[in-house]
Amino acid sequence: MADKTTTKRRPGRPKGSKTAEAVRVTNTRCGKCQSTKKKALRIVRERSISGTDDKGRPYNRVVWRRVQCANCGQHRVEIEKHYDGDAL
Repeated sequence: MADKTTTKRRPGRPKGSKTAEAVRVTNTRCGKCQSTKKKALRIVRERSISGTDDKGRPYNRVVWRRVQCANCGQHRVEIEKHYDGDAL
């Protein structure tokens, strides 16, 4: 009978995965080249989270979008907070 070898799982991201930078939607600039151009939005996550932002305005929904800079190709995550009564 052959020996079974098990590999121990390592915590964290898999090798080769991209690091994404989180940015507020009001200032969506690339961290590398400062461009505001972006490619198609991908991988959208949405959660019903309520609270107040750094300016004291209430929000009840948060949306995370992975985007890619059209200029240099850098990946980033845009964070959009939807406020009560406002549509951003």
